[in-house]
Amino acid sequence: MGRVIWYESSDIRIRVEDERRSDRVVIHFDSLQSEFGDPLPERKASSIFRGFDTILVSALSNHCWQVPDLDAMCAALRAASDGYAERLAYGSSMRGYGALMLAGDIGCTRILAVAPQAVYTEPSVPLHPIWSDAFNARPFVRDDVVASLSVAPDIVYDPDLPLDAAHVRYLQDRIPIRAFPFPHAGHKVLKTLKECGILKPVMTALLQGDARMEDLRALYDPVCERSPNYLFHAGASRALAGNNAAAAPYLEQLEALDPPQAARLREILETGLPTA
Repeated sequence: MGRVIWYESSDIRIRVEDERRSDRVVIHFDSLQSEFGDPLPERKASSIFRGFDTILVSALSNHCWQVPDLDAMCAALRAASDGYAERLAYGSSMRGYGALMLAGDIGCTRILAVAPQAVYTEPSVPLHPIWSDAFNARPFVRDDVVASLSVAPDIVYDPDLPLDAAHVRYLQDRIPIRAFPFPHAGHKVLKTLKECGILKPVMTALLQGDARMEDLRALYDPVCERSPNYLFHAGASRALAGNNAAAAPYLEQLEALDPPQAARLREILETGLPTA
């Protein structure tokens, strides 16, 4: 199975599979640059999308989809996905923001966003400094997720992470959504699920569209402490609430599993302040 470039500009690259194998497609909003500005390799097809064709929409920098050729990009995606019975927009973080904002323009029938931003220009909704850097990098010409949505999105997130929870609440207060909260999974929810050994069954249920939160929690709750990412966020939330005694067991487990994460958590316990 190969891929061909369907559309390319100075900001966007769209790659499609060289032949269709399914009547369902995931339009995967992705990036060739991390949120910290580091270059990333171009993503290959993921086994978690088995049963779907995939269209990769790569942002060549962290531009939050504020690009001059946005209309042309969406027209290219409509053409690339034309004829599929099911068209699922998918992305995480800034890429999830793109999936939410542009799914209606593309004609998607479903949306799955992981820890997405929902809005950048609303002062009451906080932004991480990294997101603010992206926001300040270019003029924002469009920030209309709520107005753009044509279907109720599925949102996967950590309800105990204040920034991410604020963006989900912004949506919940305005539109119907299906929320899938994973406590203490952090902003990188999928990393936590992978460390727990349950990424594939969770994503399969979410992609199929028949996921029930009680079933997902039955998978997550017994194994969540296998994940260093979970242990860090569970300990950090307790330490930042002033309960170092409750955070200490998570630090002890982290020291055996992930010393760098343990050092970050120890810093929070000692200072009472979040780490960068």
